[in-house]
Amino acid sequence: ISEPAPILLNANIPQLNGIHHISCFGSSDGSIDLTVTGGSVPYTFLWSNFATTEDLSGLDAGTYSVSVTDSNGCVTNNTFILTEPQALVSIAGSNNVICGINTDTLSANVPPTGISYWTVISGQATFSDSTKSNTIVSNLGIGSNVFQWVVTDGVCTSVSQVIITVNSSVQAIPGINREVCVDSVLLNAVPPQFGYGYWEVIMSQSVLNDSTNASTYAVGLNPGTNVFEWTVINGTCIDSALITIVLKDPADCVESLELPTGFTPNDDGKNDYLIIKGLDDFLENTLLVYNRWGNLVYEKNNYRNDWDGVNNSGNPLPNGTYFIIFKSRATNKVVTSYIDLRR
Repeated sequence: ISEPAPILLNANIPQLNGIHHISCFGSSDGSIDLTVTGGSVPYTFLWSNFATTEDLSGLDAGTYSVSVTDSNGCVTNNTFILTEPQALVSIAGSNNVICGINTDTLSANVPPTGISYWTVISGQATFSDSTKSNTIVSNLGIGSNVFQWVVTDGVCTSVSQVIITVNSSVQAIPGINREVCVDSVLLNAVPPQFGYGYWEVIMSQSVLNDSTNASTYAVGLNPGTNVFEWTVINGTCIDSALITIVLKDPADCVESLELPTGFTPNDDGKNDYLIIKGLDDFLENTLLVYNRWGNLVYEKNNYRNDWDGVNNSGNPLPNGTYFIIFKSRATNKVVTSYIDLRR
């Protein structure tokens, strides 16, 4: 009387990461390659995950049991355990914005497992030690510098990012302190190269036409001292500066306008423009120029000492004597004179 050999189950379970059968924590790439000997073919299979195939793939970490039955109804069972590596954790830290400097410190977590290092994704930087979680970075570029904290075990990788934004330092330049004879004045600050700026009234009852414009009128000055502040902001960079405008007593405002009687607009860099002295006190104005026949040849509102002897069409006027009328709208002041134009 003979009997079949006992049913034997052998399994090949690949190790995908060191001693582990799953490549990375949370992955589903494990497999069991089952080999059956003995008993009487054919065999039927029933796994604990309800699979009925001989081999399994796409497995998570865990315990898998199989029951193998041969054609005689003989049954053999076995259990296999698939393990996975520890989870990799990458925490790069918080984003930061710095002002006027190009050095900062990166502060990442110390991972519980694996090796770790910093890389530059965009921007520029020099690491004091790219393998340290807390490391100094220098030579940062203006704008956004993106860094990646990489944690790896040689097979799996976890990454996170942090951004250091570098803003250029700013300087608020509000213009020069001055004395005026009319109750409106043009505040003329230097526009910021980076960021934005705005005006504030510190000591005055005047009203600003546009507080966000570097060049704006302050209307309704108080007699005496008026103080304004120009502030420039670029990210976390901020700077402010004050300017003082003194509205003079009318008794002290003598005839301050002085029109020249000649100029030579020949582009030699000398006396090329009609320069009216005292113009800063009468910025709201109109300049009218007539030829000797009484024809209006040039007209300019809010004249800024920039007439170089051309007519309204931009063509050079011929040499000769011209008559000038200067009107100040703020004070109803009218000054007349003549000008000798020679090229």
